[in-house]
Amino acid sequence: MRSPYLLLLTALLLTANPGQPGVLLSARPPVLKKVADIPLPGGATRFDYQSFDPQTGRLYLSHMGDGRLVVFDTKTNQVIANLPGFPSITGVLFVPELNRVYASAAGSHEVVAVDAGHLKILARISGARFPDGLAYSPDEGKVFVSDESGGADLVIDARANRRLDRIPLGGEAGNTHYDPVSHRIFVAVQTRNEMAAIDPKTDRIVARYPLPGSDFPHGFTMDSLHRLMFVS
Repeated sequence: MRSPYLLLLTALLLTANPGQPGVLLSARPPVLKKVADIPLPGGATRFDYQSFDPQTGRLYLSHMGDGRLVVFDTKTNQVIANLPGFPSITGVLFVPELNRVYASAAGSHEVVAVDAGHLKILARISGARFPDGLAYSPDEGKVFVSDESGGADLVIDARANRRLDRIPLGGEAGNTHYDPVSHRIFVAVQTRNEMAAIDPKTDRIVARYPLPGSDFPHGFTMDSLHRLMFVS
């Protein structure tokens, strides 16, 4: 099986045709340009989430098939660590306020906290059947974790690295994100075709938003500034 590679791309300026907004002029360069293919360690098995630290330029990658957390330096285009001990790793989140990485080890049903400075495991927090997406609420100092098959969001005290609560969703959990404008945690409830909003102060669902026409929504991202959400 072929070794896995990390494809690096750089973004170029998008020049729109005034007559056709969003359409590139044919004489302009493409939006993305290939920079390099970088070999990654381990087998050519599934990679899942990734999270970026803009201060150091480190990119944290979950190598789900190998159960490892890969640390890639985007400034030198080199793998600087390939950390073991993350069975069936899915979600990865770098938290700059804590200089810490949280990783969902679905194979061992736990969330692993890692010191980003020394790349050492600090704690393992149990309580999720299949931990997946992660989000951080800075004011409360809490990490929220999608327990996909457990149908809940797990709440972790990031200061003490211990389980605080478990929020039943009434269906399977997709991804989880924090919105700094509304100060809410959003989680896709994929078997209910809806988005649930959680108040991180009370750890309670405060609203549910149906997603008409969707079927099993899982991943999503937010443009908080323009109050937009993009759901897959």
